[in-house]
Amino acid sequence: MKKLIYCVLVPCAMFSCTNDIEESLLVGTDSVYEKKSMDGTVGNPNVIYTEDGELIYLTDTTTYHVCLGEEVGEESCNELGDGELVAPMSSTQNLTVYGYDWEERGEYKKTIFTNAAEYGLQPHVIYLACFTNINKNLPLGANQTILPRNYQNLVNVPMGWIPNSSPSTMGFSVSVNQTGGYATATTQMRYVNCDISGAKVDRHYPYIITSLIWYYTLVTIDEGWN
Repeated sequence: MKKLIYCVLVPCAMFSCTNDIEESLLVGTDSVYEKKSMDGTVGNPNVIYTEDGELIYLTDTTTYHVCLGEEVGEESCNELGDGELVAPMSSTQNLTVYGYDWEERGEYKKTIFTNAAEYGLQPHVIYLACFTNINKNLPLGANQTILPRNYQNLVNVPMGWIPNSSPSTMGFSVSVNQTGGYATATTQMRYVNCDISGAKVDRHYPYIITSLIWYYTLVTIDEGWN
């Protein structure tokens, strides 16, 4: 009789342990679900989790079809030609700097690139892309001004397009910091974060931003010139 009781109790104990393990797994799963439910992202097609943990909220639900790189025009609207003087009593230096200091990304939009294969992307795939301003600080002294060089005749030079230019033209704009002793050069590019599933792309177009080449002319006005 004692042996019979022992045999019955053992399976009951094992069954109880198994239930405890299953319940603990269910609790863990529920807690992950609850986190996503609390921020309202479960089942929301306009909230994308990237594979590196970034959370992207899309406010624009439109899917845009664009040709990647089409924003860069063939002509440049820079007014200064190579070697041209701004004033009779001035001197110029043609200078070149590389890379970038910081960028400012805009709002992500769902985008299908009609020429995706040309840039190593998948055709007919929706990507999350935005325009981004790439900035570079340029030293600027007293009685000096900075003029972007003419990119019109340059071939395959890594550069974006002038922000807000119409039609879009290759080059950059310059804004002067009145107190910092420098000017900020800004060019606009396109940044692709990931595809619609969250798979990371993390690329700038049309060029890698660390390879940007900034050609400009530093003009120094003679203090005696009126």
